[in-house]
Amino acid sequence: MKQAQQSHPTQAARPWHILAFYLVCLAGSGYAQLLATIPETGISLWLPNGLLLGALLASSRRSWIMWIAAAVTAELTGNLIWFGNSAVVSTLFIVGNVAASVCGALVVGHLAGLPFRLLKISDLLWLVLGGALVAPTIAAAIGTLTLVWSEGQPWQRAFYLWWVGDATGVLVAAPAVLTVAESWRRRSFGEPQRLPEAALFVLAIGLVAAASVTERLPFGLIFLPLILMAAARLFFWGSLLGILALVMLLGLFEVLRIKPFALIGNSLESNVQQQLFLGIAAFSALVVAVLAKQNSDSLLQLTDSNRMLEQRVAERTASLATSEARLRKMMEGTQVGIAFGDRTMALHHANASLATLLERPSASLEGGAVRWQDLMAPPDREKLRSAMAQMETEGRSHPAEIVFRRASGSSVPTIFTASKLDDDDHVAFIVDQTEQKLHEEQTRLLMREVNHRAKNLLAVVQSVARQTKAESVAEFLTRFDSRLRALSALQDLLIASQWEGTSLAEVIRGQLAHFGDVLDSRVSIHGPLAQLSAAAAQTVSLAIHELATNAAKYGALSNDIGEIAIGWEFTSDSRLVLTWVEKNGPTVTPPGRLGFGTHVIAKMVAGIQGCSVRSDFAPAGLTWVLAGPTSSLLVAPLTDVGTGTITPGTTTG
Repeated sequence: MKQAQQSHPTQAARPWHILAFYLVCLAGSGYAQLLATIPETGISLWLPNGLLLGALLASSRRSWIMWIAAAVTAELTGNLIWFGNSAVVSTLFIVGNVAASVCGALVVGHLAGLPFRLLKISDLLWLVLGGALVAPTIAAAIGTLTLVWSEGQPWQRAFYLWWVGDATGVLVAAPAVLTVAESWRRRSFGEPQRLPEAALFVLAIGLVAAASVTERLPFGLIFLPLILMAAARLFFWGSLLGILALVMLLGLFEVLRIKPFALIGNSLESNVQQQLFLGIAAFSALVVAVLAKQNSDSLLQLTDSNRMLEQRVAERTASLATSEARLRKMMEGTQVGIAFGDRTMALHHANASLATLLERPSASLEGGAVRWQDLMAPPDREKLRSAMAQMETEGRSHPAEIVFRRASGSSVPTIFTASKLDDDDHVAFIVDQTEQKLHEEQTRLLMREVNHRAKNLLAVVQSVARQTKAESVAEFLTRFDSRLRALSALQDLLIASQWEGTSLAEVIRGQLAHFGDVLDSRVSIHGPLAQLSAAAAQTVSLAIHELATNAAKYGALSNDIGEIAIGWEFTSDSRLVLTWVEKNGPTVTPPGRLGFGTHVIAKMVAGIQGCSVRSDFAPAGLTWVLAGPTSSLLVAPLTDVGTGTITPGTTTG
C-alpha cells in the first residue's frame, strides 16, 4: 500500500464542516429528485455518493464515521422530504450507497494512499477505477436488487441506469470535494490574479446557456470546449467551476424542459445521454486539469531549478573568482616560484617570483613559449624527467635539487617539486637554494676551521705536556693544570671575539687576573691598541703566564715590594715591541735547566715568523723583550699610533 500523499497535515473535522457537508449532501439529494424524470424508474444522477467518497478520500479513517453519519442523515432527510420510500427500502439504499463509497475509498486509498490528492494522471485513473467503477457497481447491485424486490423493475435496465447515475455523480462530486479540501488545507483558494479570467469563463458559459435556452444554439455540446479551456487555464478550480456551472444549467434546463444535450432517442435515452455527457465532460475536464497542473508545476519547478542553478552558478562563479584572486595573491605574494605547465612540460603561467629568480620577463614564461628543459643545463634534465615520471605515477614528485640557468647565463640552485592536476596539467614549486647553499658552504668552512683549530690546540697542549717537568706526579699535575687554565682563559677571549683575534691588553690581564690586588698596585700595563691574531695570542698568553708564574715564585712578586712593568709600542718599521721588566725583587740568577717556561719564552715565541725574544737575568730583576713584525702578530697592522710611558697600575689598549 502506498504512503499517504500529503504536503500538509490532515486537519480534524469540525462541527461546522460536518454541518456544511450535510447540507451539500441534502442539496445533492434534492438535485437528484429534480432530475428524476426517467419514466417508471425513479433513478437519477446521484451526487451524494461522490460527495461522501470525496470526503472519505480527503480525510483520515478516524473521521470517516462522522462523514458517513452526515451523509446518512442527509439521505434520510431527503427521503422524508422528496423520495417517500419505505423504511426497509430507504435503509437498503443507504446501506448500498455507504458500502459503495467506503469500498471505493478503500480501493483508491490502497492504490494511492490516504489522504488522497489528485496530482497526476495515475491518481485520476485510481479515482476512476475505485470511485467510478467499483463503487457504482456495488451501489447499483444493492440498489437494483432492492428495486427488483420492491417494485419489480427489470434488472438489466435498472442496474445500467443506477450505475450510470452513480458513476457520473462520482466523477462530478468527488473531485469537487477533493479540490475544496486540498485548498482548505493549504489555505489557498486559487490565484486572485486569475479571477477576471474565471469571470470571463462564467460569462461565456452564461451566454451559451442563454443561447441554448432561446433555441438560437440548440446544440449544447459547445459547453465542452469552454469547460476544457477553464480546466486548462484554472486547473482543478477551473474544472470545478465548469462542471458546477454545467450541473446548474442541467437543473435549469430540466426546469425549463429544454434538452440541449439530447441527440437521439426517447426521454429515457435523452436522460442517459445527458448524464453520460456530464460524466464525460467531468472526466475530460479532470484529465485536462491534471495535465495542465502537471505542466504548470513542471514549469514552476523548471523555473525554480533554473533560478537555483543560476544562483549556484553565480555563487560558484563568485567563489571561483574569490579563489582565483586568493590564488593570484598567494602566487604573487610568495617568494617561492610557482608555475603551471602541461604534459609536454611547456609552461603556461608563472608568478613574478619565478620570473625574478630566472631573470626573465614574465611574458616569456607564458603561453607555452618555453619548456622546463629549456631552463636548465643538460645534466639536470634527467632529474626533471625522473621527477615528472614520479608525478605521473604518484600524483606528485619528491623534492629534487635542480640547477636552473638564468637569462644572464648564471646558475641558481633550487628545490623543485611538482603536483599533478586533474586535467593532465601540473603545478610546480621552485625554491631558491642560493642562500642555503652559501650557508652550507660557510658551515663546511667553519667545520674545517674548527678542525684546524682543534688540531692546533691539541698540538699546543701536547707541547705543554711534553715541556712540563716536575719532581713528582703531583707537581706535574699542578703545573700542567695551571698552564691549561691559562690556555682556557685565552680560549674564552678568542671565542668572545669569534676567533678574529683579541686585544693584547686583555690577553695580559687575563693571565694576571689571579693576582688580584697585586695587579692594580704592583703591576702596571701600558701600551697602544693592539689586536693579536689567534695564533699569536696563544703563544703570547703562555709566555705571559710563565713569566707571571716565575715572578710569583722567584721574582718581583715573590716578596712584598717587587714591581713589574709591562708595556708595548710600535716602531717606525712596523714592528711590535713587548717588554716585561721586574725590579725590587730578590736577586735574580739564571735558570739551571731548560723547562717549559724557558721553552716558551725562548723558542715558541721565536717560532712566530719574524719574531725574536730576549731575556736578561740581571741581578736587579728580569727583563724580557719580544719583538716582531705586526703582520705576524696582529690581525690588522696599526699605524700612526702613539707610545706612552709605562705607569704602574695603569692600562691602555
